Amino acid sequence: SFGQNTMTWLNKNVVPISTIDQYSNNTEDFEPLKKILHGKDIVLLGEEDHIFSTSLEAKTKLVKFLHAEMGFTVLAFENDLYTMASAYNKAVKENTPVSLQNATWSYWGWSTSTKSLFPYVLSTTDKTPLKVIGFDCQTMNQYPFINDINSYLSNKSSSILKYPYHQRFQELFRKTFNEASSYRYDLNDEQKLLLFNVIDDILFEMDLDNNNTNSFKILKQALLNFKNNVN
Repeated sequence: SFGQNTMTWLNKNVVPISTIDQYSNNTEDFEPLKKILHGKDIVLLGEEDHIFSTSLEAKTKLVKFLHAEMGFTVLAFENDLYTMASAYNKAVKENTPVSLQNATWSYWGWSTSTKSLFPYVLSTTDKTPLKVIGFDCQTMNQYPFINDINSYLSNKSSSILKYPYHQRFQELFRKTFNEASSYRYDLNDEQKLLLFNVIDDILFEMDLDNNNTNSFKILKQALLNFKNNVN
């Protein structure tokens, strides 16, 4: 029967875990994963629900094991590429996990089940860093994205800042950026023309920039992602 087959499969494949306590140093139960995941570059950590406490605590413990014992060095959240990159850089610079916690959705960042995860991330920065990134191409509003765009233009003394309609662009950008996602797809033709024309001019200036820093590359990619999502 289906039930018997399921139990047979489970008995053959399940790795018993004695504790998922995120503060426990006991990881012996995870040792079989070294053989199971040998040669794998990516491990997908699913969840039954965003607020399933048991899964979150188990994953917190598992992430530490995968990093410390198996050499995985990147933790990717389903979150905004730009926000997570900016938050990670700020957290490392200030040596505080708050930036990372604020940048992730609250059910991950501020859950008691993940409380030890972000301090652990920062404890690795002077050894083999466990870097935190996002893989969602949408640009969310946790970080002052438009302010960073303006800072870039100001540092370049860009003529874009002198456009007679630049203030209108800023207002439209901020509203589009901060409103619920549905607003992004409800722009009229005039608004789209203004928004995309200025963004294209900014991207053109960036194309001419020889800046090779990661922060510049991420800012440029995030602006392109933002345009594509709105479009």
